[in-house]
Amino acid sequence: LSFEKFEAFRKNLRSFIAICEANDIQPVLMTQFNRMVEKEWLENPAFAYYQKRLQNSSILLQDYFLAYAKLNDIIREVASEENVLLIDLDRTVPKTNQYLYDPVHLTGKGSELVSRIIFSELSAH
Repeated sequence: LSFEKFEAFRKNLRSFIAICEANDIQPVLMTQFNRMVEKEWLENPAFAYYQKRLQNSSILLQDYFLAYAKLNDIIREVASEENVLLIDLDRTVPKTNQYLYDPVHLTGKGSELVSRIIFSELSAH
């Protein structure tokens, strides 16, 4: 992703927050849980579909991982700058097959964990 796309993402998050606040809605931002682990990406059969799609694009695997991490970082930054609640699922959901079936889809146990995290964070605020 280019610098312009990262900045567009940042701007869209700020627009989302402004729309929420204009309508008396408390915005909540969440990072995306993931299992972006290169070894698994290359060896785990559950990742084959994603690996093939990435191979058919012009994006390098390492660049994809870096972009994914950057987008989560932007979510954290905007939440902090705008003083809105952040639920950091990227840092709280373990990157293991126990919780994530493939790069971005939760297992049943992962869904239960995420629901508990979100409930806990929303209850605290």
